[in-house]
Amino acid sequence: MESVTAISDRLSIPKHHSRCLSKTRVVCIVHNDWYKNLRQGKLIQIPPTDHFTNLEAERLLAGSSLTLPETWLRLTIKVVQKQNVLVERLRDDNLYNTNVADNIFGHLNYVAHENFNTQWRNAFHLYKGSKKSAQIKEYVKFNSSVHQYIDKFKPEIIINLDTTVSTLPLSTKKHSELHPNLVPCKVLIETETHFFFIQPYIPYTLHNLVFYSPSVLTTSPANTLFILYQLLHSMQCLHQHGLSAKGINLCNILIDKNLWISVTTPQIKTWIKEKPGGKEEIEPHKDQDHTAQVPKTVLRLTSEKEDLVTSAQDYLTSYIYKQYSISDLPTIVDNWVHKKLTNFQYLMILNHLAGRVMNDPNNHPVLPWVMDFTGHDSGYRDLTMSKYRINKGDYQLDFTYNSMIGLNENGEHIPHHVSDVLSDITYFVYKARRTEKSILCTHVRTNWVPHEYPSSMQRMMEWTPDECIPEFYTDPNIFVSIHEDLPDLEIPLWCSSTYDFITRHMAALESEAVSEMLHYWIDLTFGYKLSGSAAVKSKNVYLQLVDNHKTITNHGVVQLFTQPHPHRPSSTQPFTSVLPPKIYREVLPAQMMQLHQTSGSQETVVHALRSMEVVDFIDKTRPEDFAIQLPNNYTNILQALDDYESQLNFSTKVLQHKLSTDDRKRSKYPEDEVRDIITEDLTVFICNMCEIFLSPKLRALGCNVPLLERYRLIQSLCSTECIDLPRTYRKAASFLLSTVIIDESDHEKPKLQYLTDNDDSIPLPTPSYLLQPFTNILPFPDYFDKLYSCLAELKQKDDEIEKIHWSMLTLAEKNSLIKSLQREKVPLLDKFLQKHHKKLGKQGLNILSPYIEELFENEITTVQAAWCFLNTMSRELGREETTKRLMPHLIKLFSGEHSTAKHVKLYHRQFLMQLIVRLGLKTFIVHFATLLVEAVSGFKDFYVPSKFYNEELLEDPSPAWDTNMSRNRSLNELSIGQPNEFTFQNDYEETTHIDGDDNEDEFITDNMSMEDEDETRPMSGDSTSIGKQSTSSDISDIVISTQDDEGDDTPPIFGSVASVHSIAHLLEEQSRQKLLSIEEGDTGSVSQNLTPSQSERQSGAESQDEDDEPKPSSQFYLSVEETEAIWHTSRKESMVRSETEDLMMNISTSSPKDILNIRDVAMESVKWLCHKLGPVLTAKHLSRNLIRMISLCYIGDEQLQNLEKSDNPDLKSSRLVIGDEHCIKILDCLGFVAQLYGEQVILLQYIPCIVDLVSVCQKRLTPRSETGILGALLLLRHVLQFLTDKSVMDILKQMIVIETLMPIIKLVTSPNTSFPGGSLIRTVICHKIIDVLYILGLRLGFQMTRLHLNQAMQIFFDAFNCVHGKHLLTSLNSKMESTSPSAFGSQGSEEGYLPIKMDSNTKEYKIGSPISVKSIHMPAQRPKLDQTPKYHSLSSMNLLDEKDELNEVKVEDKNKDNGLMELAEVFTPELALAAYIPMCRIFGSIHMEKHLRCDDLIRNLCAQQDKSMDNPQFQQSQNSSEYERDLLLSKENDNEVIKRDVRGGIGQNVAVIGNRIELTESIDTSTSTITEFGRSYKHSGILSINPDRLCSEDMDNYKGRHLKGNWLAYWEHELGLHERDTSFNFKQIKLQTFTGHTNSIRSLFVMDSENSFISASKDKTVKLWSLSSLGDGNGKCSCVYNYQHHKKSVFSVAYVETARLVASCDSTVHIWDPFTGSTIKQLESSKYAPVVAVAPIPSPSTMIVTATTDATLRFLDLRTAKYEHEFRCSTASAGLIRCVAVSPDGKWIAVGFSTGMIILLDLLSGILMAAWKAHDGEILQIKAFDKSRLVSTSFDQTVKVWKVEDGKELCNLKGPTEPVHCICFYRNQVLSATTANRIGLHTTIEENSSFSSTKLTSDTFKGVLTCMSVLPLNRALLVGADNGSIRLLC
Repeated sequence: MESVTAISDRLSIPKHHSRCLSKTRVVCIVHNDWYKNLRQGKLIQIPPTDHFTNLEAERLLAGSSLTLPETWLRLTIKVVQKQNVLVERLRDDNLYNTNVADNIFGHLNYVAHENFNTQWRNAFHLYKGSKKSAQIKEYVKFNSSVHQYIDKFKPEIIINLDTTVSTLPLSTKKHSELHPNLVPCKVLIETETHFFFIQPYIPYTLHNLVFYSPSVLTTSPANTLFILYQLLHSMQCLHQHGLSAKGINLCNILIDKNLWISVTTPQIKTWIKEKPGGKEEIEPHKDQDHTAQVPKTVLRLTSEKEDLVTSAQDYLTSYIYKQYSISDLPTIVDNWVHKKLTNFQYLMILNHLAGRVMNDPNNHPVLPWVMDFTGHDSGYRDLTMSKYRINKGDYQLDFTYNSMIGLNENGEHIPHHVSDVLSDITYFVYKARRTEKSILCTHVRTNWVPHEYPSSMQRMMEWTPDECIPEFYTDPNIFVSIHEDLPDLEIPLWCSSTYDFITRHMAALESEAVSEMLHYWIDLTFGYKLSGSAAVKSKNVYLQLVDNHKTITNHGVVQLFTQPHPHRPSSTQPFTSVLPPKIYREVLPAQMMQLHQTSGSQETVVHALRSMEVVDFIDKTRPEDFAIQLPNNYTNILQALDDYESQLNFSTKVLQHKLSTDDRKRSKYPEDEVRDIITEDLTVFICNMCEIFLSPKLRALGCNVPLLERYRLIQSLCSTECIDLPRTYRKAASFLLSTVIIDESDHEKPKLQYLTDNDDSIPLPTPSYLLQPFTNILPFPDYFDKLYSCLAELKQKDDEIEKIHWSMLTLAEKNSLIKSLQREKVPLLDKFLQKHHKKLGKQGLNILSPYIEELFENEITTVQAAWCFLNTMSRELGREETTKRLMPHLIKLFSGEHSTAKHVKLYHRQFLMQLIVRLGLKTFIVHFATLLVEAVSGFKDFYVPSKFYNEELLEDPSPAWDTNMSRNRSLNELSIGQPNEFTFQNDYEETTHIDGDDNEDEFITDNMSMEDEDETRPMSGDSTSIGKQSTSSDISDIVISTQDDEGDDTPPIFGSVASVHSIAHLLEEQSRQKLLSIEEGDTGSVSQNLTPSQSERQSGAESQDEDDEPKPSSQFYLSVEETEAIWHTSRKESMVRSETEDLMMNISTSSPKDILNIRDVAMESVKWLCHKLGPVLTAKHLSRNLIRMISLCYIGDEQLQNLEKSDNPDLKSSRLVIGDEHCIKILDCLGFVAQLYGEQVILLQYIPCIVDLVSVCQKRLTPRSETGILGALLLLRHVLQFLTDKSVMDILKQMIVIETLMPIIKLVTSPNTSFPGGSLIRTVICHKIIDVLYILGLRLGFQMTRLHLNQAMQIFFDAFNCVHGKHLLTSLNSKMESTSPSAFGSQGSEEGYLPIKMDSNTKEYKIGSPISVKSIHMPAQRPKLDQTPKYHSLSSMNLLDEKDELNEVKVEDKNKDNGLMELAEVFTPELALAAYIPMCRIFGSIHMEKHLRCDDLIRNLCAQQDKSMDNPQFQQSQNSSEYERDLLLSKENDNEVIKRDVRGGIGQNVAVIGNRIELTESIDTSTSTITEFGRSYKHSGILSINPDRLCSEDMDNYKGRHLKGNWLAYWEHELGLHERDTSFNFKQIKLQTFTGHTNSIRSLFVMDSENSFISASKDKTVKLWSLSSLGDGNGKCSCVYNYQHHKKSVFSVAYVETARLVASCDSTVHIWDPFTGSTIKQLESSKYAPVVAVAPIPSPSTMIVTATTDATLRFLDLRTAKYEHEFRCSTASAGLIRCVAVSPDGKWIAVGFSTGMIILLDLLSGILMAAWKAHDGEILQIKAFDKSRLVSTSFDQTVKVWKVEDGKELCNLKGPTEPVHCICFYRNQVLSATTANRIGLHTTIEENSSFSSTKLTSDTFKGVLTCMSVLPLNRALLVGADNGSIRLLC
């Protein structure tokens, strides 16, 4: 506590804000402002108002607490008290030459030199050692020695609080920066009495890692090796400064979550040695919180209850229990057994040794509940069972454990019984009466509910499944509540007070009943019943001990003992008493007679027998027939001996207190101080290394054990071969333990000596020697040196960032510099990975991956990290591990709300191809397809300027990007890669070649990425026939690799021109007429190019982020550049202008329509995916979500606001809204799908979806469903252009008019319906109805329009009569007066009139419908912008439904009133004018006048609107020039349209005279009224639509892929299935035939993307095919590539995903690249037996397994094209190998033989796991169903399922009547095929699974089925025949 007091007095940190880690090391909570000022050399005082309460500070200071309030942080303060003593002066130079040899010659020279010097010193000491004079040591004052240390490791800031303190001047000698593996000193504060070293706080130690999270190290040997590698580097650094590393142990080696270690400094006790004879005032070195030393043997307390409690309280407050360590444990156990320690004291010691700390909610000490409080001396608990087991019951625990076993297939559910011995929730419930409400609401329950806390101790004990805490035995205040609404915790009735309760409770704990059973509880809580079979039997398996968690923790359950704990004997046992026990005897009748004769009377005999205490009289004649009966309580006379043996066994096996001695003859070595220091430090390293792996045997080893004792213990635990250590470390440990001995020639002061005369002649191993790559002691991988240097650079950048964070720079300057440094990490790691990734392997990537994941999590670097690391990481880690580690970050990256210009990269098909290849197509579709669709809407577009506008100028330099590249270059003109090597073609054209699109070494090379190849590429065989069939376009994006995988170290960037960090080169490839312009540039010019919506969003974003993001200005750039020059001068000088500057300059000169944003790239990617996925997956995952996304584009009032002008020429509408801009790209994608797969997509998917959207609205109107109306109208309008006239007429009446338009019009015109979105969305729907009617009318012509759309038109216009009619004037006026003041006249005046006009035919006057002037001039009410969160994500649609259900209130009257109000606000003169003019166009004005019931009303409303628009005030608000131009364009287009012939034969009499429309006399002419209004009507381009362009001309572009015939039937069936329907329904529909092979098909392999496959045949060829929807199912396709280098029949083919190569086998193995057609190697050798089977090993392996005729498995690495090793798997009796199968996780391999035998081998070690006779006949095929089961088939017509662990048969799949020679798996179903052409299906892999079979008809399949493969995503089958044909069936 002296350190805490000194900190509080001098540093102004409150005492309760500090917690002692050791006597001199303290962790403190400080405010950010305090630390920031401290970094500037100022010490301020934190206001008392900002202090935490004692309870809050105690919770935050707990070791398990990892989070702090935002403005606070934790620091570690090392307190060194100044002393007036003399100590040895620290060395100024190195202990030795620490340079590492860079070559083998330097290493050998060093070894020879050291050995020679050592031998010379030994010889000199032997013959002339006595004449050597003693070395004179230099002594200085203690404070001067500390200053010398400070001079070695200069702190960043030095503060002197006392000016009177004399400090030694620091030397001018420049030392290197502090080593990254040493804890730095950020600030040094010196006072008159103390030194305060301010250091960062790291919560974990290596001791925590070994103690609580050992699985972090056991999962990968490289993790431990790298920790030791860092430890050697830190020791080397100390030696360079002349310091010893003797004080290093597991407790002061700090470690972070990335396994980067930092050794605590300074270690004063180790480095500063006091002068002999001086007073020892130097603090101890141990880092454990402790108090004054006490005797190890503590006397037993008196029996009085009060004394028990008092003693326990004193024991807690004095921290006596913290003094004990491993050396004391034998004595402690013995003292407890012999009752010299109380139960309470002993349990507190065990808690301390288990790492439990008082007041830590997650790691608080635990004591047993000993009674149920029903009585003061009754109700004792059963201590043989855990409290959790007592509460839950055996049935519940067994159920939990067994159910987890069944779910543990993927390692996600770990079988266990107990989660924790004391959870934090239970801890706070226990202490609820003394804890603040805020803390309780944080940890227990959010809402404060007092009655839910247990009210009494009895209820508490019954409720909790956890153990008790010491406070219930020692603290009477814990029962008293500090809350008014929470009563005190009730105590039992038999207690008079709380103190009386704890007295009785403590007495129960110390009672004989508890003491006799306490060892059982210790076994459950700290002992052997925590692991192994004992834990399972006791139902005591703790989750934390078996979950193999990979996260570092500093708390948890710890097993101290591995043997049964000795029990405490009872004092009532008879053999422990001074008096002998009473023994009862039996008496024979003869003895009875003798007694009778001698005694005389019966009474005398009875009295004599009673005195003899005879138990019974027996009728036996011989004495040997009866036995001596012992007393009832004298059951085991050997109990004392058993107890002693048990205690001795426990002590020797668990406590390791019997130490072996080294009898080896020792020689005396010459005294050498440096050599002694190095030897001691080597011993420190040995101890730390061994303690990491021997932690189960050293659980109770503390951190205060002397080095010699630690070393002796290690020697005793390690045998000669060090079997207990992992194999990797046995050689090193055996050598070091044998060469470092303890020289005890001086018994008072034994020394450590290194034997130089060892067998290997290795000199004394220094840290520098052990780090040399040529040393063969520790097996450090070759890449450790480069990896360590790379990570050290990352740490250096983190230090720079930390300096900048606490500097006095402005916020803008800090952000800029920090982001620049963060971005520099990405190329640093990328460069390392590109160069060394082949050496790293999975273990090396495990070390590096935490740093890469940090870059993924960082918003600044996440895009760069994803772009750079995904490919390399996934290739080395494999698909499963990549999905587990990186996919959460990738999903978060795509789901982010704030996008930048860099996010464009993510939506480009290059990156999407990486996701598909590395994560799998299924994973991509499930997790990323929806996110890609969302991006098409534009809601994820970046703002210009983007979020990182200012900082992106500081990005890494990239090759300059030519901004003068042609804007109009098409995709086939662009090339990335070597010039003239290959060219690009349009992705969507049906071509006949494979192009090398997206060229890059291993970046996008995928089976799916196979574009049309350049015809100049040399092809062989069938490749010349490609031009006959247009099938190769669907083998998408084959990439021709320009660099060999084993080539030079040049990083495989995306082509030879563009940079990895470039955006421009990606977007050049888009088939668009735009150029990418995306990042930084001139602010003013950028803002001018924004659309109105973008400008609004930009201004909002700027105002929102003005505190975090600096406003762009020239002054800001100047300050950033100046700061950069200060901090990074060298980097700045070599930096050229980045491509981002060029891009932003281009933006400043481009219009918004020229800026390619995320939506544009996402749209092109969606179109590309539509090609690659095929019709089924496109319909299920793309077009379906695109349709749903249309509705989301209109959610929120912001999306319904008017859009005055749009740069998109495709946007033509009666009224444009902002949502139309978001919707246009979605409609474009849907239109492309229709073009690609034909109009059946529209008829069978789009139109039904439209009808469904409308029907949902008829049932209930919600915010989601009302936008569905807009989606239905927009989609209907857009798809009409892709339908033929016949198709339009077929669906017109029923699906378009009756089921779509009529319900919508009735809904929108109903006065009884109120829209959730109010009048705003209702108005937009009306305008979209006008658009659809107008487009339909233009498409149908006058006659069809009048026939089919007349009723819809009438109902729509009737709403105007409903609003403006006379019968509603009164009701409307009363409702409108309060909201809309009259525009004409005063209140109460008659504001209506009857229009009178003359009929043009009869020349008679007619009186029209009544018109309300007030309603005409009533302005439409515009609602305020919706401030609610945006719901523009497909994943948030359910949230909308939930919100609708919560807010739904069925009030019919209110809806009716709201409906009338909305009608009045919607059906205004403005809408009348907007609807009437287009309707006149398609119906004709005469038809309108005749059939429109309120024609006169509509005309007057239009005239009134014209009059209001003629208002000068209105005209002034319009841009006259733009308006006149639009009007002129409209008139010209109108004239052009009218002059053309109108469809349907009607309209020939139309003539245009001036600006009027006239009809000839032959047909009824229209009135001239239409020319009387519309002068100012602005139609947003709808009237300019050309009728001749209403039919798309692009429908024939992909006519070959249009769905028809069998493809249409298959597509329609799959589309109609429910998403949860997972059954494989084989319908025997032929989809495609693949011809080209001339002999039997032997093997088929379908690529993961399911758009291509590989086949092998007896015709000696291997072919690559494209899978695409062509024709009607009867067409034939040719191969894309033909491999013809085999000399024999090819019977097997394997594709290795990681290496991206194919291995085909014809008794020899050929390795070739399917994407380039190049042959890698042909492995033909006569010395090896022929290969009979091939199987690939799952990723990340690059190997395949080949089986030979001599029953040998040989492993071939495709990267090196060499055999690595081989396993001999059987003897000759097993027969020949027929097939092999590898498990999905790559851990075992199954081999099937011709005799029916199956052998299982461990894939890593080759150990035989199992072998059994599986079938009576030859095995035909083996396949791994999952990692624990396999399926085999045989000639004996059986299909069996086997358990891998023991080879037992699980079931026999009955059903097949012929031998099954082909099996495939679809989900949990088994597909089988026989030579009789019968396809069988087992619904499950269980015994009771149902079986069905289908006989292939001759029309569907011809020939004999020889092989089969399944397409799981498309639910289709590929089957090969003996005639060489391959067919795709479903």
